[in-house]
Amino acid sequence: MNGINVHEISYRDILGVCASLVGIASFIIYLVEIFRSHTKPHLFSWILWGLSLAVLWLIQFLEKAGPGAWATMVTALFCLLIAVCAWSRGEKNITRSDWISFIIGLGSIFLWYLTKQPLLTVILLSVVDVAGFYPTIRKSFQKPWEEPMSMYIITIAKYIMALFAMENLVIVNWFYPACIMVSSGVTLGVLGVGRWKKRPV
Repeated sequence: MNGINVHEISYRDILGVCASLVGIASFIIYLVEIFRSHTKPHLFSWILWGLSLAVLWLIQFLEKAGPGAWATMVTALFCLLIAVCAWSRGEKNITRSDWISFIIGLGSIFLWYLTKQPLLTVILLSVVDVAGFYPTIRKSFQKPWEEPMSMYIITIAKYIMALFAMENLVIVNWFYPACIMVSSGVTLGVLGVGRWKKRPV
């Protein structure tokens, strides 16, 4: 009878599983907050994140990122699920600048389809992700209590584990997670400033 050889399980496997589980837990909490009407996600952000992460996971898989790509796959699936929820329960105030960032994001995905270079593709997907952050950052400053800070703290922690779990730590594999962490850090800062400005007197 074949079993799992514990000696074949590396620290990368453990980190990959931990990053995926942390991601799942954070998204479940986020979904609960949506259905409790405490959180109102921006549809444009989650569509762009879901699409770009799905493509990125495929690239990481082909570039042999190993367990480091598991968190990307889980995140892509939950981003698309949250996008579906945002359609009926998300932010309704869509501004012109939101549309501009959304179009830039979709345009970058189209450029990805035309290119055959993995690094250029990852850079374009990073542009998509940053464009996706804009509507959420704008909304977070105006309505800072409608976005949980814990989500972005956990996202940073998740991708730190994912980076250490990668078997082939080349720029194609680490560039996008690094952009996610920076963007999440900026969102945290905006939420902190927004909450401080709107704190009860």
